[in-house]
Order: sequence, then C-alpha cells, then structure tokens
Amino acid sequence: FTEANSSGECFELSGNRIALMGVRVLGEFDGVTTGLGAAFYNEGDDNVIYRCTVENVSGFGVFNDAGQRLTIEQCRLLNVGTADDETKYVAAGIINFGTTGTRILNNYLTGWNQAIGLWYDCSGCVVANNKVINNLAYLDSGGPVPRSAFEDYGTTTPNRGNRWVNNYVDGSTGYCMEVASGCIGTIVEGNVFKNAGLGTVPVTGTSVIGVTGD
Repeated sequence: FTEANSSGECFELSGNRIALMGVRVLGEFDGVTTGLGAAFYNEGDDNVIYRCTVENVSGFGVFNDAGQRLTIEQCRLLNVGTADDETKYVAAGIINFGTTGTRILNNYLTGWNQAIGLWYDCSGCVVANNKVINNLAYLDSGGPVPRSAFEDYGTTTPNRGNRWVNNYVDGSTGYCMEVASGCIGTIVEGNVFKNAGLGTVPVTGTSVIGVTGD
C-alpha cells in the first residue's frame, strides 16, 4: 500500500482480535510536508500487528489510541530522520496512549523523533528485544524539540509497572531511555544504550538515561 493522501490513516483497526500480517506501507515523505495520521491506527483490543513494514510516512508508524493488549512484533519501521537535521519534522515510530498489557517485541526502528513511547495512563506494558538505530529526527520543524528514543511518560495520569527489557538503542537526539514524571514502578533491565544527545539543538545533558519518575 502506498501513502496516497495527506490525511487520515492507511489502516484503522477499530474492531477486536484483528491481525495484520506482512503488510507494507510505503511513503515518499520528505521530512517537511506532514499529513498522514498514522500508517496503523489502533483503537481496538487484543489486536496484532506482525511482520509489517512502514517506510517514510508523514505521520506515526503505529498510533495506539487506548487499544488494550495490542501486540506489535517483528515489524520494521523506517523513516527519514537518520541524520541530525532540525529543519525536518518526523513523528514517532510507535506511540501509545491509555493502554494496558500492550507488547512491543523484536522490532527494528530508525529515523523517527521518538522510536517508542508509552504516554499517559499506560500500565503493565512490555517493550522487549527491539533495536533502534539513529533516532535523530525532531518533533517540530518550527521549533525543534529533541525526544528520547524510548519514553515512559505518565504525567498527571500515572503509568504503572511498565517493563523495558533487552533492547538496543544506538543514537538519539535526547536520552536513549527516559522515565519521565508520573511513572511508578517502571523496570528498565538488560538494555544497551549508546550515543545519546546527538542533536545540535540543546538537550539536558547527554546521559543515556533520564529519570524523573518514582
């Protein structure tokens, strides 16, 4: 499937127990003109995205909007932000809001502003055995914001008990791993984190891990 329009999603999963397997979504994103909401937009429960590929789309790779127990496994999500360039906007590879029990396993991601994020009321999720290379894009071309390759972010709606295990990250404009405010009981174990803070836009230090949660 090619990215044929400038709005909406390529696939929207609104039902439950749906499996997408071996699907490729191909874009021609230049890092400037944004449009597509997400290659895969999920709001259903117990769905699976397996061995799928996303290349150079103008929005998110996977946007999980309160879908419960989503599995994303053995996928390749590639975008244009593989070199530091503050004039280009790239969204996140995999972003989750309000989910419980989601599993993100054995995926390869490169070229996003944030590879994997668990934001706002995400609990009991597992992010394991993923490989992230050159996560060097920015969130907003109008005012570049560096992002961590991995982020567990609960803020006013806490995240609880998420696990980040045996992942490999090499290259991020911000932290490689950020456990932000509003996170309780996050476990970060057995990961390899290298080359944080590579962006030209200033970040708070170049530590591979930043922790402000509990």
